[in-house]
Amino acid sequence: MSGGNSIWLLTSCTLLCFACTGSPGPIDGGQSLDAGLGDAGASDGGPSDAGGHDAGPQVEEGTVDGVPFTVQDSSWYLENGSGFDFRGPGLYVSVSAYSGNCAAWTAGASPLNGQDIVLALAVTDDGGRATPPTLAGQFEVAALGNGGRQPNASLAEVYYEAGCENSNPYAAVQGSVTLSLVTAQEVRGEYDLTLSCADFECATATLAHITGTFDAQECAQMNVNRSFLCTDGG
Repeated sequence: MSGGNSIWLLTSCTLLCFACTGSPGPIDGGQSLDAGLGDAGASDGGPSDAGGHDAGPQVEEGTVDGVPFTVQDSSWYLENGSGFDFRGPGLYVSVSAYSGNCAAWTAGASPLNGQDIVLALAVTDDGGRATPPTLAGQFEVAALGNGGRQPNASLAEVYYEAGCENSNPYAAVQGSVTLSLVTAQEVRGEYDLTLSCADFECATATLAHITGTFDAQECAQMNVNRSFLCTDGG
């Protein structure tokens, strides 16, 4: 998400920028639903077994690199997010740990230490072509650059950064996003995610497990194909 009019493409474990190709548009035929939130599965790193085998990476609970992620604001828009690998438009929800989420998209800049998560959601047909969801439901995490073209599925691809200009990026490797309300103005739901920075060649193998809720309003200035510049302050 950061630095000029660019997009992300995750390939060969690096994040590469290309020219912006997004074509955002309004929600068509959104429906107001009063569906309850389902329980989303979480993933923990368990202890070593009795034989002393490696239990896998350590899992941070509720923090990313030791920093809590507390939702302050959120926005949504329909886009073709080329850093994600859906074959068609999706519903993109931007969740931030600072206030003024839509204002940040409008300005193209976010706080130096302003954490952001982009939840990319789509429903695919039998050919793997994507359309934005218009109904409540659960969307299982698909790895960035890997699973977004699965056929007949409700999918979520998730990108996290610890601040502007792609600071400390992570991607979801397990979990789900659950929508409880989808209308032409509002998107509401919750997430239960396990994040990893391994695909971004980070120095640690630690995973981060975070949960939260969002109540997002439409933001016509939202464009996930560009990245945030930095504003002053944290």
